[in-house]
Amino acid sequence: MSLLRVESAHVRFNGNVVVALPDVSVVAGERLLVTGPNGAGKTTLLRVLAMLIRAEGRFEAEVAPRDVALLPQRPYLFETTACKNVALALASRGLPGTERRRRAEEALARVGASHLLRRRPPELSAGELQRVALARALAIRPRVLLLDEPLGPLDPAGVDRVRAILADASIEAVVLTAPGPDLLRGDVTRVVTLTTSASARTAAE
Repeated sequence: MSLLRVESAHVRFNGNVVVALPDVSVVAGERLLVTGPNGAGKTTLLRVLAMLIRAEGRFEAEVAPRDVALLPQRPYLFETTACKNVALALASRGLPGTERRRRAEEALARVGASHLLRRRPPELSAGELQRVALARALAIRPRVLLLDEPLGPLDPAGVDRVRAILADASIEAVVLTAPGPDLLRGDVTRVVTLTTSASARTAAE
């Protein structure tokens, strides 16, 4: 089943087409890797799939926006503890405070960041910030998880945790971006390669 689909779509800015998007269908069970150089439109594609920006053309979503989580390249954390940052993702879910905290602690443990529970953003390294932001995305238990170049600031243990997330059957689909396919080629089901000319080549793995 197709959870998200983009077809014959593009994004405009000030009336001009700035990115022509590839035809992409994200199906249940898929682990999709989108690669390409800077400026090819990888981040824009994820933001369209996350329903944060609109594209002209065909876009279909069989999942609600609340069931899609996006981890950006440079995640923003509020000036509070890591645990409260993660729990904030659940604020609109109608959960009591104790349940929000429990799920926040569970998500931090899932990414190996339990020791950061009471730390604040200025006390965190780039890799630790990424882990807390990833825990925040996982805390909502998304059906579709979108990861924008998640491997950059992570150490080898962090890379292993991203691989574990790709293998987690409780997440229906994962789409992630990277400059090249080499590191995660064996962990994904399909690779889409973008070029700066906005053409796309899809390779089944």
